[in-house]
Amino acid sequence: MTMEPGRSAFFGAGPAWLFYVAGAVALALCLWGLAGRRESEPSGWDARRWLLLGPLWPAAPVRAALLAMAWWPLWLMALGSVLWLAHMWLFPFLRGPVYLAYSWAMDWLGAAFTLACGLLFLLRLSFWRKGPGRVSWWAPLLGVVVGFSGFVVEAGRLGAIRPDWAWSSPVGMWLGEFWLGGASDPALMATWWVHAGQGLLALVLLPWVRVRWPASCAPARRVAS
Repeated sequence: MTMEPGRSAFFGAGPAWLFYVAGAVALALCLWGLAGRRESEPSGWDARRWLLLGPLWPAAPVRAALLAMAWWPLWLMALGSVLWLAHMWLFPFLRGPVYLAYSWAMDWLGAAFTLACGLLFLLRLSFWRKGPGRVSWWAPLLGVVVGFSGFVVEAGRLGAIRPDWAWSSPVGMWLGEFWLGGASDPALMATWWVHAGQGLLALVLLPWVRVRWPASCAPARRVAS
């Protein structure tokens, strides 16, 4: 099948207004949670700590690397979502070669995020129950579920339309081989809404993820739940 590289926003899984309303509510709850977290940790919201994970690298470099492998792709995928909204509402620029690069980057970012969350969850339940870098046990588990469901949606979409440019989503293309010709429309819609719901739930719960920081961060340290 030959077509211009691109994708449908909802792939038939409407109504779109319901997703936007749910997204607005989730974003409002996330901002409310961030405001409450800021009040409880007034000295802990610096970029070096929350964006770069600076205090963790000398104290727990392996944990810091895995957290960065999940945390930084999460921010980049959020930026990718903003670009997609700009594509839909402002100017349709994610087409052709630009879309291929965008799809390839988002696919590998999602793979890195899902893999890192899986490792964090397994290690959190086994070896990393104490010490700096310990995260809330439910956070990486939710990350795995959200990431994997996103690839299931992508695999179903690629299996259904089988575009010539499926290589730009390597993980989704690989999983798409298990769909044996593509999922039915109801299955695609159901998986899309499951993934969307999980993603919005993760957005709501993001402010409540706890990380155990090194002793040097004691004034702003929070113990992982």
